[in-house]
Amino acid sequence: MERFNADFFNSLETKHKISIAIKNIHLLFEKNLNNKIAEENITVSQSMTMFFLKTHTSDEINPIDLERQFGLSRPTITGILKRLEAKGFICFCESKKDRRYKQIKLTQNGFKCLERVDGTLTDMGETLCSGFSEEEIEAVYEYLLRMAQNLNSKGILRKERLGD
Repeated sequence: MERFNADFFNSLETKHKISIAIKNIHLLFEKNLNNKIAEENITVSQSMTMFFLKTHTSDEINPIDLERQFGLSRPTITGILKRLEAKGFICFCESKKDRRYKQIKLTQNGFKCLERVDGTLTDMGETLCSGFSEEEIEAVYEYLLRMAQNLNSKGILRKERLGD
């Protein structure tokens, strides 16, 4: 049996096709990006966590902030952080605001790794959007945000993850 049955896919309503297409794009993007950044010894989830830390260097970020941002469970975030710490990409410091929390910071090695990964992420974005005009790219982004807001209005998606 074939992995992909075109007749089945073509028989679906367009709304169902969109759901399947979004899932497939996500899987392909993540698989390709994981393959490309494997030489850096990190995964997409780890790199996204590091990019979030990089863009919030002036904030005190703790594991709970990451759970909320990415909509992931505490054990998942803990695992990501333990692996990043073992690789020397992050460190934990005592919070100045609340001693019960550990602040997470990128190390110099973490910043260097992100510099190398950033080009790969840019290339993947270029590949994903090739053949689209700037107006079409903006329109797709706006459509995706509206879809995320639709899910949020049904309580399916946390507001923090909308990308605004």
